[in-house]
Amino acid sequence: MLVPFDYLWIPALFVTFFGAWVLVKVVKLSFLNAFLLGVIKAAIPFFFFAYFYDGSWNLLDDMSYLMVGNKLMARAQNPFLSLFTQAGREQLIAISRDQTYLYYWWNYLAIYLFGPFYSSPIFLNVATTFVSAALMFKIVRASGYNEKYSKWLSIFFLLHWDILAWSSFVNLKDTLVLLLTLAAVYSGIRFVQTRKILWALALAGVLFIFLLIRFYIPLLMVISLVVWTVFVVKGFKKVPLIIIALAGVLFVFPEGAYQTFQEMNKEEWIYGPIQMALTPRPWAIDPGYSFLLIPSIFHWVFFIPGLVAGVLLFRKNPAFRFAAIYFVTLVVFFGLLPDIRGPRERLQITWVLAWVQFDYLWPFISSVMARRQAAAKIRMGHPVRKQIAQKI
Repeated sequence: MLVPFDYLWIPALFVTFFGAWVLVKVVKLSFLNAFLLGVIKAAIPFFFFAYFYDGSWNLLDDMSYLMVGNKLMARAQNPFLSLFTQAGREQLIAISRDQTYLYYWWNYLAIYLFGPFYSSPIFLNVATTFVSAALMFKIVRASGYNEKYSKWLSIFFLLHWDILAWSSFVNLKDTLVLLLTLAAVYSGIRFVQTRKILWALALAGVLFIFLLIRFYIPLLMVISLVVWTVFVVKGFKKVPLIIIALAGVLFVFPEGAYQTFQEMNKEEWIYGPIQMALTPRPWAIDPGYSFLLIPSIFHWVFFIPGLVAGVLLFRKNPAFRFAAIYFVTLVVFFGLLPDIRGPRERLQITWVLAWVQFDYLWPFISSVMARRQAAAKIRMGHPVRKQIAQKI
């Protein structure tokens, strides 16, 4: 079951240098820091699949994605021709037997690039987390925070326990869904801020892609956007935005969504969302999900502090209010669907949890950095104490 070293070096190097490039270009980290983050992220799946992988964490969906990817690869067609030609898309639908075929194609692409191994789509998913971190940086900057805060938050997000666990060990679509979610959120925020049609088109494009991977998410996102617009945008400026959003519902409401909403158990409208918000319990994790043990402990430890930080952020930052509304919308939605009420579905809104958890930790982080900078200046001979005394 272990993957030979010869088939792990190339994807590991790809993740390292691609991740470093994204962090340098977008987040403006130094190359050394970006490279070290790339090494850390790539090393986790590298050593896992080289020394520890035994299939005990494999689920049902992940193996079906890989199997279809191998079938598509056996047809010997270029994955890009497969996705961007009519005949190729028909073949994707026929083999995957699913209209939401994007993640099957994603596995096909990973196998095409890195070989027919379970590790291949994992490395590709890890690479997407760097793009997600860059989008997180952009979202927080657009929300009015300074570059220093935004940089550290993107790093915290990149190394967040849930992000590491879900992207490094299991082959599931939720990491890609997270990336699309952040792309849609950033496009939506920029459209509301600038009123430029380019951002509206970008948002529409991302929502269309969603229909190929998780078709009901765009509807929940548009609902959240309408609620946010009603309470945040002032005056008559909100009217055209609401009209555009409601018109978008017709665009993003596929036929299958009706069945999904009919399966909601409305009798569990309190218990379900609470369970969704707190799952999994560290003391009751199934052995097949034991990779979530440490993340679940951190989730419970930071839940109340994160909740308090989230309330404070909601009160002072209009852009974060959309994140909070969307988080609550998805927690309630999935909480009323017993069959998919779990931590996997919560991954796509982990960025909201990471934001509030980081905001809670930021005063401690910034104070430690300030003390270290002051100590460094003293060692270099700067009269820091005199400067402080003069300011007082």
